[in-house]
Amino acid sequence: MERRPQELLDELHRAIAQTPDSAEQKALFEKLGVLERQLDALSRKQRELAAAEAQLAQAKSTVLVWRVVIGILLVALLGAVGGLIASLVELS
Repeated sequence: MERRPQELLDELHRAIAQTPDSAEQKALFEKLGVLERQLDALSRKQRELAAAEAQLAQAKSTVLVWRVVIGILLVALLGAVGGLIASLVELS
């Protein structure tokens, strides 16, 4: 079973608190603090990435809609040009 990062940090806090050497304990807590800050930064980056992916999905959806609209307009334009050519041929 995979544990969450916060569970691992809590476990490390408890283990470090049981370390008998206070100098070693202080050094370990400092390293743990660095890990916590890095984990927080990683979490922020993951949230930013999720937001960016949502924006990208929305943009792709918008592009698809515009492609369909442009396709419909091109078909209508070709139909109008075809009708114009047909009427010019009839007049000739």
